[in-house]
Amino acid sequence: MSNKPDRPSKRPAQSDVSDDDYVMKRQRNNAAVNKTRQKKRQEEVETVKRVHELREENKNLERTVETLRNELNLLKEMVLSFASQNKSNK
Repeated sequence: MSNKPDRPSKRPAQSDVSDDDYVMKRQRNNAAVNKTRQKKRQEEVETVKRVHELREENKNLERTVETLRNELNLLKEMVLSFASQNKSNK
């Protein structure tokens, strides 16, 4: 009772491809699509994991930089202090 027009089938005509060939082709295509989608999902998971690892590494490196800056400043102060003591002793 629907007034919708009939759509042509997306399936090839019987004369072009046999049913078995069509089914096999669709199964291969579906398998390939699923494999591609799964690979993409896996790559996304690995990318997120890598981003997390890099952020952690960056935090560690920033802490190392801060520690080294503090050490450098301390050593500079020690050198300046030593230099001023030697200057005043002469």
